[in-house]
Amino acid sequence: MLNDARMIIEVLDKKGFESYFVGGCVRNMMMKRPLSDVDITTAAKPEEVVETFSAEGIHAIPTGIKYGTVTVILDGVNFDVTTFRKKISMDGRRSSVEFGTSLEEDLLRRDFTMNAIAYSPKDDSFIDPYNGTEDIKAKVIRAVGVPIERFREDYLRMIRAHRFQATLGFDIENKTLDALYCAAREDWQGLISPERIREEFNKCIKRAEEPSVMFEGMRKSGLLQEILPELTECFGFEQNRYHEYDLYCHTLRTVDGVFKEYDLIRWSALFHDLGKISACNNYGPDATFYGHERGSADIALRIMKRLKFSNEAIHKVLSLVKCHMLQYTDDMKDSSVRRLVASVGVENIEDLCTLWSADKRAKGHVQPQEGVGEFKAILERLESMSAEEKIFKVKDLAIGGKEVMEIKGIPSSPEVGEVLHELFDAVLEDTTLNTNEKLREMVLKM
Repeated sequence: MLNDARMIIEVLDKKGFESYFVGGCVRNMMMKRPLSDVDITTAAKPEEVVETFSAEGIHAIPTGIKYGTVTVILDGVNFDVTTFRKKISMDGRRSSVEFGTSLEEDLLRRDFTMNAIAYSPKDDSFIDPYNGTEDIKAKVIRAVGVPIERFREDYLRMIRAHRFQATLGFDIENKTLDALYCAAREDWQGLISPERIREEFNKCIKRAEEPSVMFEGMRKSGLLQEILPELTECFGFEQNRYHEYDLYCHTLRTVDGVFKEYDLIRWSALFHDLGKISACNNYGPDATFYGHERGSADIALRIMKRLKFSNEAIHKVLSLVKCHMLQYTDDMKDSSVRRLVASVGVENIEDLCTLWSADKRAKGHVQPQEGVGEFKAILERLESMSAEEKIFKVKDLAIGGKEVMEIKGIPSSPEVGEVLHELFDAVLEDTTLNTNEKLREMVLKM
């Protein structure tokens, strides 16, 4: 990736256009962290960038022409090349910009000093007018210039600051934090799209060892109450004698307890107990929360729709949240194991085990490895089943909807699905019934 990015700089340099690596990639280079992308800033105007690379036979697409961004594609990798910009007005969602004439102007419009460093591959030198290098060494998040102005240019930067706390392990500098707290009390709610907020959370969920740092920072600044009030309601809500932590802390510990590679399981962990408050009976040491998983799933659906998650992500998370109270024991009958797996989906069973384990360990009063045994036991149990015993979906039946319609002489209708599910329920209990002949006989008797 870096070699291709250097080639882009070389091509622009040959045409006399000053160009640099800039932003998070430079920060990560200095911190020796992996690079997910490389952004390039240049004196060339967008049309000049397109013309320059097209002449070299390199694909260049004006993907963000309004903001001066052209995407250059090398070896299947996208590189954003953006013309020097400067701030001219602010609307809270994003600052309106016009093309600048210098790198210094461009760096001034960036959010934090650690992201306002440029690198010149040509000279192998860093350009750092706002002392971002020192802030990186000190692990400090400091706004460029006047902090409140940076946040008002784009209120999403408040959330980004908390995200960087979690992903980089940095602290927010006092004046920047004061400005963040001030900006958080302003009227910003309608100025940030749900998709942008979701992606900040996603970046934290996917990259931070402890996403709880971001959520807790946002709770303290007041942002969490505006974005995820369902989570802030859990703060201080004590559970029962089986939990060492209140509902809020337990929830965040569960999220932290899932490896960052499993982002949708982390989201499931965030939502899994949100229904406990409304389901609570006899608040105190003897409290019960029967059926809270259904309420949690309803809340998860509301939040995920609000943040514009994909239907695929919603389906996955809701499956795990709804089923997180199911339990596995070694003495369960095979039919009960099949029903458990059918409830969550065979494709989700390992993820459910991961959620179970994190949930159990987040209660406190348990050893770090507790819960892992159940995880291994159910997977070993499934592995030991024969192919004929692994019936977990209606599609696994030896009969289909068309045959049911033919046998019963009925058109496509909800009745067909009802028949198939009745057959499925019988086969879960006794897999020897799963032959076409036996199922056809059962349909005839219905």
